[in-house]
Amino acid sequence: MARFRWPENLEEIRAMLADGRTGADIARHFGLSRDTTYNGLKRYGLIIDRAATLEAQRRGAAWTKAPHVREQRRRVQQALMADPARRERCRQAMLARMQEDPDMHRRLIGKSMTAAALAARKKGCKRRWDARLSWCPPPFRAEYDRLIRKKGLRAAEAKAALAVDIARWLGSFEGQLWRVATGQARLVGKVRIERPVTYTPSAIAGAMT
Repeated sequence: MARFRWPENLEEIRAMLADGRTGADIARHFGLSRDTTYNGLKRYGLIIDRAATLEAQRRGAAWTKAPHVREQRRRVQQALMADPARRERCRQAMLARMQEDPDMHRRLIGKSMTAAALAARKKGCKRRWDARLSWCPPPFRAEYDRLIRKKGLRAAEAKAALAVDIARWLGSFEGQLWRVATGQARLVGKVRIERPVTYTPSAIAGAMT
């Protein structure tokens, strides 16, 4: 294999960096290893030391994962992608990347189907579902799901159908414990619930009758 000559390819590399390409993109484009690519970029003053880059990323990880930062970025991204022209530019850019790297689509699909990715998606779905049903006590969520999926009711209709039973259950001891445990009600200061909230079949049956 011929030795890669950096001076002969510097103009193309500078253009790729100006276009937003990463060191990994450059390595794939020229068939180089990542270590060789980062060392060459550092030698010609095109990128800082790779270790320093990774350390900066680690330092900023905690800040970028903060809830308020993630929410702000989500709102900004939604506002940007509301523009049809921008969406089309992003789509064309992705298609161009896939044409340059035919194996890219297979790698993306493979990463999305790993056990870690599936577990993360399942956890995210559960978190969003719990947030969406924060108004509905756990004993009634299966019934709410049945009304939506099998009976074909709308969300408002299913909620109204359970409103009376939920109100009756919230007046029971278990219902009051659930309200306290979820922060919807409080007892008095410095009083803590030492046992987890349980939902006994008898309590649920009593609320439904």
